[in-house]
Amino acid sequence: MELNPDCIRDIMLAIESMQSLDSELVICHTYLSKLAESERLAKYPKEDIAYTLLKLSEGKLINATPSYGGGKILNFYVSDLTFDGHQYLDKIRDAERWKTVKSVGNKIGDFSLSAIEKIAEGVTSAAISKLFSAP
Repeated sequence: MELNPDCIRDIMLAIESMQSLDSELVICHTYLSKLAESERLAKYPKEDIAYTLLKLSEGKLINATPSYGGGKILNFYVSDLTFDGHQYLDKIRDAERWKTVKSVGNKIGDFSLSAIEKIAEGVTSAAISKLFSAP
């Protein structure tokens, strides 16, 4: 299966929007089914969402635990973005910057998590340089 870069970004934005602490300072979690029903993720098949959650968890960008049964993923318990996940999301949050990141990713043919991050960092560096070199 291939990782869908738009699904990566949309899942991370959805998790961030669903994150909260209750009055007892307990992190409120969500599940695969709730994410799949969200407006932001409704366009993706459930298997794409589950696979992306698995890879984001393996990449230590989210805190999520799959539950298995009969050789398949039954659900995902998703608590939050990790600190690295927040840093990663901040690099791809802006819609215009995201378009540029995807354009570069298409040109080089690499949408790995690390490539997306490096491209986003390059786009940010270029924007900062342009800002400081403007008259």
